[in-house]
Amino acid sequence: PGHLAALAGATSALGRLGRLGEASDTLDALQILAPTSPLTESATAFMHAIQGREQQAVYALQRALQAQEQLDKELGIEFRHDLALDPVFASLRRTTGLRSMLRRELGAAAPRTYRR
Repeated sequence: PGHLAALAGATSALGRLGRLGEASDTLDALQILAPTSPLTESATAFMHAIQGREQQAVYALQRALQAQEQLDKELGIEFRHDLALDPVFASLRRTTGLRSMLRRELGAAAPRTYRR
């Protein structure tokens, strides 16, 4: 119950399963435990994105990116991996605003965008 990565992962897993009420409860616990953690912000972004609230998701991702130095190396890599590949963020990755923010915050580590 007090493990940030486990709570963030549970939020995502429950959301993917369509159990949004449980995912929201888990996110609430995460926000109480560590309100400014990049894991909390990325889980918040996930929940906003899965519910179609794209602007709120982008704001939460920006807060997560600005606090990413709090993450250890492995979690930082996983975070950037999720930004680049997670289907929940696919529509966000197509927006100019998110792409610009990622380039600004991540530089060369920003996900590449390819045109089809």
